[in-house]
Amino acid sequence: MTKKRGFTLVEMAVVVAIVMILTGAVSLTIVQSISRANAAKEKTEEHYIGNYDAAKSQVDALRSGGTYATATTTTASGGGTEATTTTAATTTTAATTTTEATTTAALPPAYPGTSVDTQDISSWGNPQYNYRLGLTFPTSNQVQYLTLYIPDGMVLFNDWGVTIISQSGNEAIVKVDNKNTTSASLFASYSGGDPSAVITIISRKL
Repeated sequence: MTKKRGFTLVEMAVVVAIVMILTGAVSLTIVQSISRANAAKEKTEEHYIGNYDAAKSQVDALRSGGTYATATTTTASGGGTEATTTTAATTTTAATTTTEATTTAALPPAYPGTSVDTQDISSWGNPQYNYRLGLTFPTSNQVQYLTLYIPDGMVLFNDWGVTIISQSGNEAIVKVDNKNTTSASLFASYSGGDPSAVITIISRKL
C-alpha cells in the first residue's frame, strides 16, 4: 500500500511565492490601467475647458460691444419721440413714424473651414426634434471638439458618432468621435423658423 505524501514546507513556500508574484503583477496592471484612464479623462477635460473658454470669450466679446443687445431706436413722430423695439422677426411701434432704424444681431465669425447646413425633417414625425444639422469641418485623425453658436430656444440631440458635451445659452460643445472625417450631424428641436442663418461653428479643438 502506497503512503500518501503531503506538501513539504519548501513546496508550500514556493506556491505562496508564485501566488504573491502573480498577485503583484495583476495589481500593477490594474493600477496602470486606472492611471491611463484618469490621464485620458484629464486630457478630455482640458480639451473641453480650453474649447469652451475660447468660444465663450469670442461670444462675450461681441456681447460686450452690444452686438447681441435688443435693438432699440428712437424715431420722430410729430413733435415728440417714441421707442421702437426691433427684433429679427418683428418691429413694433406705438404710432406712425417718419424714420426707422433696424439693427440685426450678428453671428460670431465661423471657424475657418467649417459650415452648418440645416434640414427640415418635421415630416419624419419625430416628436423630439424637427431639424437635422449637418456639420462640416477640417478632417483630423483625432477626436474633435466643436463649439456651436445656436439660437435661443434650440435644443440639440446626439446623432451617431457625435456626443453633446454641454449646452448652455447660445453655446453648445459637441465631441466628434469619428476620426478622419469631414462631416457629422446632430438633431435639433427649434420653433423659431429656419435656423440656418442663426447657427454656426465658432471654435474647434483637437
